[in-house]
Formats: sequence, C-alpha cells, structure tokens
Amino acid sequence: MKEMYRILQEDAIEFFNPIRADALRELDYRQKICNCRDIIYTQNYNAMKHRIKIQDFLFISILFLNISLPAQSIENLGKHLGWFVCDPYNLFVHTDGAYLASQIWVLGVSGLLMLPDDDVRYMVRENYCDGDKNPLNYINYLGTTDVIKIVGGFYGLTLLTKNTKLQDAAFTSLQSIAYAEFFTNSFKYIIGRKRPDETDPDSRDGQLEFDPFSGSYFSGAESFPSGHATISAAMITPWFMYYPHWSTALLFTAALGVDVARMGLDRHWSTDVLAGTGIGFFTGFFLSKIHQSGSDSFTLLPLINIDSMGINVLYSY
Repeated sequence: MKEMYRILQEDAIEFFNPIRADALRELDYRQKICNCRDIIYTQNYNAMKHRIKIQDFLFISILFLNISLPAQSIENLGKHLGWFVCDPYNLFVHTDGAYLASQIWVLGVSGLLMLPDDDVRYMVRENYCDGDKNPLNYINYLGTTDVIKIVGGFYGLTLLTKNTKLQDAAFTSLQSIAYAEFFTNSFKYIIGRKRPDETDPDSRDGQLEFDPFSGSYFSGAESFPSGHATISAAMITPWFMYYPHWSTALLFTAALGVDVARMGLDRHWSTDVLAGTGIGFFTGFFLSKIHQSGSDSFTLLPLINIDSMGINVLYSY
C-alpha cells in the first residue's frame, strides 16, 4: 500500500511540475510587467512634478514682477522684449540698408589695412608694459563677456525706477552687446584669421594667415574681428546716444584702452580691433536710433491667471 502511494505521488509530481514551472514563469513575467509599470508611473510622476515646479516658478516670477515693479516698468519691459524680437528685421529694413552698408564698409576697410598690421604689432609691443601697474590691463576686462552680467544686472535695477529713458538706454546697451557679439563671432568662424601669438614669430606675413571655417570656437584662428573691442564699443555707444554730453563721450576712451590692450597683449592685430570697434559702434548707433525714433514695434506683456499663463502681443505703428 505504501509502495503504491509512493508511486502515485511520484507520478503526480512528475505530472504537475511542468504546470507549476509554467505558472511560476507566468507569475515572474507578470511581476516584471508590474515593476516596469511602476517605473514608468514613477518617471511620469517625477516628470509631471518637474513640470509643475517649472510652471510654479514662472508663475511666481511673473507675479513677483507684477507686484514689485512699477506698472510703467512692466510695460517698458514688454516693450524691450518686443525690441529684442523685432530689431533684427528693423536693423536691415528700417535703416534702409544703412546698417548692412556700415558693416560691409567696416570689414572692407579693415581688410584693406591688413598689410601693415605686422609693423603696427611690433610698434605697439615695444612700447607696451605687460605688468600689473599698467591700467590698460585692467581696462581690458571691459571687453570680456562678464560685462554682459554687469550690464544685465544694472538693467534689472533700472526697472525698479520710473525712469523709462534710463531703462531704454540700459536695455539698448545690453541688446547691442548681444547682437554685435553674434555678428562678430560669426565673422570669426567664417574668416578664421590667426591671432598674432598663434603665428610664426619669424614670419613677417603672419597677419595674412587664415584658416576659414576652422571648426570649434576655441580651436584658434578666431582673431578677426576682436570680441573685446566689439563688446566695449557696443556697450558704450547707446549711452552716448541717449545722453549726448562730453562726459559720456569720454567713455569712448575706455573702449580705445581696450583696443590698445588687446594689441599690447599680442592677442589681436590692429585691424581686428578696428573691425570689432566698428561692428560694436554701428550696432549700438543704429539700435539707439531705431528705439529713439519710435518705429514699428511689438510689445510682449506677460499675463497670468489662477489657472493659466500667457503673453499679450501689442503692435504699435
């Protein structure tokens, strides 16, 4: 009897084991599906929570601007956003091609004057002091991209006032830097002129060494035009245009100091700084003229409700 029971038990185990194995595999498969769903739900939840945080941040930021800034400053901020969007068109159309002609003229004159660059380089280097006592080495920082943060911060402070002219001048200065630097960096990449300290010191034709479309912005051959000269001229010009006075005219001496420092530090040829100064000056000049003339423009005003946000677009002509 016991032997029969043992045989039946073995037969049952042999019969049910495959079924049990299939059931375990099915259970394991379903468990993996559930785990994947949990992971997906968690990722979706985290993404949704991240989007909510961004929306909350935007909502709070816009609400803070509406509460803390004068109503006139909020309207002016919207006008400035409209300027930034529309002015690429205005620069080339509303100036009747004068802006484009000025840039071509600057590049053309600079190109024609490249031959004596090497002689000018050695003349400046022989009379330039690299030490810390030379104030031009500090003025040189007026052409760095850190100036953008300073001008942007100052523009933010002007929004706390009710002086719209001051706000317009500060924004135009900031915008001029952004636009002029875009053009300058584009020309740097396309033209690919080597810096003085990148050329063979024994060569007398280093000013004519080019490597167009040289690739990375940091790969060298990015001397023409000078970015430092562009930034300093673009930053200063709008202030003279909005506040024409001998005191604001003196600010151009700082831009000249940046130009001399770039040549003295052997980072640029003379025509590099000439082209950079021209691009920065004419960009600031024409943007100031456009803004002061009150030509066609858009005003972008942020709108907030309890359950939605948006932008109100106004067109003035």
